[in-house]
Amino acid sequence: MARRARTTPGPSFGGNLVGAILRQQNIGIAVFDEMGAILLAEKLPAASSLKAGGTLDDSPLFTGIMADVFALQGSRRVMEFSGVSLPGDAGNKYDVRIRWQASIGLFIVLFHSANERVAFEVKIAQDARERRLLLETIAQQQRQIEAQNALMASFSKHVPAAAAMLDSDLRYVLASDRWLEQTGAPLIGQPFREGLPGPAKRWEAALRRKDGAIKNGVEKMVDAKGKTRWQRWEQHRLAASDGGGARTLVFAQDITQAVEQTERLRKQARQLAALNEDMRGFALAVAHDLRAPVRQIQAFARFMAEPDQAPDDIIRHGERIGLCADRLAAMLESLLRYARIEAEPTERTAFPLLRAIKAARDMLAEPLRARGTDFTIAAKGLERARVSGDEPLLTLLFQNLFDNALKYNNAAAPRLSVIVSRNGRQLQVDVEDNGPGIPPQIIGKAFDLFQRLNAQKSVAGSGVGLALCRKIAEAHQGRIALSTPPEGGLRAALTLQLA
Repeated sequence: MARRARTTPGPSFGGNLVGAILRQQNIGIAVFDEMGAILLAEKLPAASSLKAGGTLDDSPLFTGIMADVFALQGSRRVMEFSGVSLPGDAGNKYDVRIRWQASIGLFIVLFHSANERVAFEVKIAQDARERRLLLETIAQQQRQIEAQNALMASFSKHVPAAAAMLDSDLRYVLASDRWLEQTGAPLIGQPFREGLPGPAKRWEAALRRKDGAIKNGVEKMVDAKGKTRWQRWEQHRLAASDGGGARTLVFAQDITQAVEQTERLRKQARQLAALNEDMRGFALAVAHDLRAPVRQIQAFARFMAEPDQAPDDIIRHGERIGLCADRLAAMLESLLRYARIEAEPTERTAFPLLRAIKAARDMLAEPLRARGTDFTIAAKGLERARVSGDEPLLTLLFQNLFDNALKYNNAAAPRLSVIVSRNGRQLQVDVEDNGPGIPPQIIGKAFDLFQRLNAQKSVAGSGVGLALCRKIAEAHQGRIALSTPPEGGLRAALTLQLA
């Protein structure tokens, strides 16, 4: 259709609007009227064929869309085209915007190079891809960190020994569950010494040494409850790869149970060695001392078998055989009682010590009364003191001590005193008499089997009594010793643990 061109001099129409657009360096503008006459064309690509004084028919851009363009007059819509290519200008693309400006009664066409937009969009897309890759990398690293943390948490929870990691200032970076069990308090960031109850100075000094010469050790310490414990520790220096300084990995293991078990085994070994020595002495004593009455029995039996023996001699030999047999029976009974203490476990109950002492006294009441013995017991403040053990055995121990003190005492007025005293968690019982005592040079043999150190051979006895006393004392983790006081007599000192 024919279009009437309207000419208006210069860009004065549109006032400040067109002037503002023209000041934009990268924007081209064309202005045409409702008839398609081009009034203004500035900064447009040559391929657009839009020139001032021409018409829209001259431009390939408007081919086929003229009706749609002029339809903009009755609406507020805007026509936009992105990435438009123009004939003869294949290397460039343009964004085109067509708008009806009712305030001035003209159409305005804005051209903008799409190359910059496309490049910008490409950059944005590239940045988005890079950002996505970065986020994926960060997420992967985060997953790795979480996996490492989970692994470290599992290690801290299940590692058999207590483990801790220290920084270069010997402050906690990590502490396992077993390590925390010793303190029950958070340790991260705290000094090393806060993580153990009274750590040995040597341990901390070893950690502070730069040469790493001391790498392990065993330390004795006291825990929060005051119990002595033993720790075996080992340290490993780790070089930090992040420049944060060296790390020290410390392993500690409570070996208290093992140390105590070792000590028990050593004690049992000592006891076994003592028992073996005791058994050796026992065997020698039995072999030597039991032969004597057997030989006498054999000799007197041979005398009785001789044909020229008188009846009186036969009767006398028979009486001697009977005496030897009685002595042999007494020795065997004592040995049996002695052996039972070794073989049978001691039954332990808590009972008042004074009850056993009085029971032993009461068993000897008749010989004590017959001799007119002055028997006293002094236990001031300890009348109810209790010990743990086998009451019949301890009663037998005191009975033997009292019986020996009475049998070997030739004094016209025998005295026998029992003094009970306390020393910490121990009770001491001193049994003193006014008898002849035992010479100091041979008193050490008094507890040997079949040893009768008193010269009074006529006094009945098997020579096992004091050995039996020592065995009973040892079975109760006690001690017994003999001494001769300056005033004379004999003192037997027995020590027992309080219940």
